[in-house]
Amino acid sequence: MQPPNTAPAVAAGVLRLGEQIEADSGNRDGVAVALGRDALTTHGVIVGMTGSGKTGLGIVLLEEVLRSGVPALIIDPKGDMANLALTFPSLSADAFAPWIDPGQAARSGELPAAHAAAVAGTWRKGLADWGLGGEDVQALRDAAEVVVYTPGSAAGVGISVLGSLAPPPRPFDDDAEDLRDEIEAFVSSLLLLAGIEADPMSSREHILVSQLITRAWRAGQGLDLDDLILQVATPPLRSIGVFELDRFFPEKERNKLAMRLNGLVASPSFQPWLAGEPLDIQHMLYGADGRPRAAVIYLAHLADEQRMFAVTLLLSKVVSWMRRQPGTSDLRALVYMDEVYGFCPPTAAPPSKGPILTLLKQARAHGVGVVLATQNPVDLDYKAMSNAGTWMVGRLSTERDKARIVEALRSASGDVEIATLDRLIGGLGKRQFLMLGAHSPKPRLFTSRFALSYLRGPLTRDEVKALRPAAVVVSPASAPMSAAATPHAGPAIASRLRAVGGDGSRRSVDEGDDDGDVTLLPPAPRVRRADPLPAVADGVRVAILAASAPWAAEVGAIAGSSEFHAVVAFRLRLAFMVPGGVAPFVEEWEAVWPRPTSTLQLSQLRHVDYDERDLRGVMPSQPRWHLPEAPIASPDWWRDIEALVVASLQQSASRHFFSHAAYAMASRPGETEASFLRRTRAEAETRADREAATLAHKWADHAAKQRARIEAAAYDTDARAAKADVTVAQAEIAAEQAALIGALVRGSARSGE
Repeated sequence: MQPPNTAPAVAAGVLRLGEQIEADSGNRDGVAVALGRDALTTHGVIVGMTGSGKTGLGIVLLEEVLRSGVPALIIDPKGDMANLALTFPSLSADAFAPWIDPGQAARSGELPAAHAAAVAGTWRKGLADWGLGGEDVQALRDAAEVVVYTPGSAAGVGISVLGSLAPPPRPFDDDAEDLRDEIEAFVSSLLLLAGIEADPMSSREHILVSQLITRAWRAGQGLDLDDLILQVATPPLRSIGVFELDRFFPEKERNKLAMRLNGLVASPSFQPWLAGEPLDIQHMLYGADGRPRAAVIYLAHLADEQRMFAVTLLLSKVVSWMRRQPGTSDLRALVYMDEVYGFCPPTAAPPSKGPILTLLKQARAHGVGVVLATQNPVDLDYKAMSNAGTWMVGRLSTERDKARIVEALRSASGDVEIATLDRLIGGLGKRQFLMLGAHSPKPRLFTSRFALSYLRGPLTRDEVKALRPAAVVVSPASAPMSAAATPHAGPAIASRLRAVGGDGSRRSVDEGDDDGDVTLLPPAPRVRRADPLPAVADGVRVAILAASAPWAAEVGAIAGSSEFHAVVAFRLRLAFMVPGGVAPFVEEWEAVWPRPTSTLQLSQLRHVDYDERDLRGVMPSQPRWHLPEAPIASPDWWRDIEALVVASLQQSASRHFFSHAAYAMASRPGETEASFLRRTRAEAETRADREAATLAHKWADHAAKQRARIEAAAYDTDARAAKADVTVAQAEIAAEQAALIGALVRGSARSGE
């Protein structure tokens, strides 16, 4: 038997989890129970009731993974896994003292100092029994950094959900499948946080918000939540699928959704979700010095909906990160999820279930392992169970749980008899487990080794604060966005021109104004500091170009810049006369003029998809104005350029239309003849259906009247026939009576003779 104070030799890349135990006595037999690091790429499940030692085994597994140089991302709903940060190489009472549970000390009848000394002694002895000591604790600390993230709170290291809406680093179509999955997960979790359960395939809310994010990312643009909510109310879309926008999602209903999302974002409790590090999986798994990290995602402070939001968002990012990694057969990173209850159930489909199943099905090829821990096997969908290559089963609370896990283990192992599995699981004690799976086809009973980390139990939010790094560097990706614009072009709409630039407030263009707009954005040549906005003629409105505007890149806008260039935006409403008696066709014409000069050359105008919602944004603290050459303070200059643009369009603007005089229909701009013919045929069919319906209704009334007349005539005939029958019957009766009387008279006469 292995001496108790000597650690069994374990090869590199092998995770020493504990020692084998004898089935009858439960004693250690000195045979190390280890798992090849690459075995975790086929994933694992740890099952055990409260008090079985499941959390301790999970901590030991993570310690071994980290010691082998592999990072881990750990989802911690209860706060137990944050214990990985409690490593004290000195194993002294002073090191343990700040972390002991005062309540437990009181229950033990000990003063805090004495209780800390007792705990330190327990850890020294426990580690020594496994041939471990303070140097092994120090080696763990040297091998990996433990960072406790607290989404939705500043207690630990915050995570900014705003980073989730940053544009992808590569063109959208290069990673379209991954990005669509990421968008779906983000939108599902955001709507759930707002109290809306939305099916990605059928929910109008989900489809609209997903379309808005997809549109921005395809254009290489990021969004902030303010932009997203405003676009929900007034989307920069004409249609969704084959239906017009207002038919698919009426304006009144969109406004309700926008108000609901706005209430969520405006809530003070939501503000911590916008602060902290960007959600960057690579950064979370590796520190600045290149060391692997244990990134513990602490969720104990969150409500159920918020936990779902955080987990779904995080795992969708893991899926996207995973798919960008080259293939490997070794373990590149481990995703560990404690207390998986509610996140991947067998009878429901919460937003988190999709990315969990995706990881279980696809992560192996990229060297990413997944280990799920739960108290009850019924917490897991059968698809998740079938994709687990390694099972570690502890004590279970009910016979039903045992029966379910026995069936799952039998499926995983193949030849093991149910009776054997049932007997082995039924005899498990605390910290005793049964290992079985593809890498361990024969059941192995083992006890987990003593943890290097102090198993303090669930940490409170205040205790997590003490683990926060002294300084947290926030990357520029999570910094607030402002906008700057330099030359290029785009469209606009106006019967009157107005400038749109920055005035230090967050304003958008007035709603419902049909007069149109001209944009004065950040301005060019001469540079000077200016606290007030440079003078602009009266009546010309000024605003800032939002960084999320789809055409921002067209005019050279740079998110986050404090330098501003002028851009004039035009919006005109054009009415085209259509032949054949069809009503005039009205179209909005939009363009922008970057870096305006004193004289407008029409070739300088550039057409973009201009939208009034693009003209807003937060003014940076110290804007730097690049003044344009154009005399923007002169009302005459504005009148002249407006007249020039209007006159030019009156002379040159034309459209090619197909028309149908009888139906008073005209083709839409850019519509092909074939498309127009399909619409006219559809109109003809609609009209024919209406005429047929009218005729059918008319003749149905006529037929009903005729049927009524026929029925009345038949009734009269039947009545007359019945009356005739009565008359005939009466006549027959009278004849019979007359004959009878005659017979009686004749008989009487004969008797008198």
